[in-house]
Amino acid sequence: MRIGINLLLAMTLIACVSPSGAQEAAVPKLYHDLYQSLDAKLTLAAKGFGKADTAYQPTFGVELTAANGNRGPQRQKREMIEIALRELQPDFLTVANEPDTSAMNTSLDFSSDHFVQYVQAFTKGLTRGKTKIGAGAGTWSPLTYWTRLAKETDVDYLDMHIYPVNLDFFTRRPLEVADLAAKNGKSLVIGESWLYKSRDGELGQQGLSYVELYSRDVFSFWAPLDSKFIGDLVQYSRAHHVEYMSLFWVQYLFGYVDYTPALAKAAPGKLQQLGVLSAVGNIVAKKPSSTGKAYQRYITAPQ
Repeated sequence: MRIGINLLLAMTLIACVSPSGAQEAAVPKLYHDLYQSLDAKLTLAAKGFGKADTAYQPTFGVELTAANGNRGPQRQKREMIEIALRELQPDFLTVANEPDTSAMNTSLDFSSDHFVQYVQAFTKGLTRGKTKIGAGAGTWSPLTYWTRLAKETDVDYLDMHIYPVNLDFFTRRPLEVADLAAKNGKSLVIGESWLYKSRDGELGQQGLSYVELYSRDVFSFWAPLDSKFIGDLVQYSRAHHVEYMSLFWVQYLFGYVDYTPALAKAAPGKLQQLGVLSAVGNIVAKKPSSTGKAYQRYITAPQ
């Protein structure tokens, strides 16, 4: 998850890639229950997302991390928005997302009242050109945020960040947001997405930090679930005419780390570093992981 502006530059996954070996591994006993529960939730979501419109082709991409707005106090935000519109002229520009993360990082009030005012302040009088402006929240946030953005702001699209599939965050919330967008003349964007490897009780203030949860992503036994999650997202994007859908952790499209009990005890930062290092050589050689090949297959061969 990230706060700030996401410069959603239209990108497509590299089509000319060389094959690489499968990277799946046996699921450790420690994660059997979690793996099975996530798998069941992904299956349930796919049943509810509706039939993909194979004639519709969204723009698919991955996160350009260096262009993410979570850059600290380097510039004033309104100035950043204006520079992005003037100098980069992206297809899409999200000016605000994840109000709860913003509140956590700043200790400021990002209730729906203040969040709507926040978005209104950044969008008023902008010279947009051909750029579509949007705002949104994580699908774990109350629907109120999207309802008010759709009705009380002049954003062009509603942006969803999709990470946990727990509770109804994946099976229901994306459908509710799609309905709001359609009724209020807004487009849909999925600005960030990846599968949280979390049990229900591991979420929230009493649960694990998102850094700890992200560190689980590095292990290769998750690859089949990551591929299934991506397939669900592509199905949803085609069924509900999402204009742009982006995956966040690009490194796992190229490499994972094999699980060992010793590695499972490593610090989260160390694990994430190992995940990046495992992908570097394959990125240079254009050799995707099984997850990367699945993404390529999903976006080039509609079912």
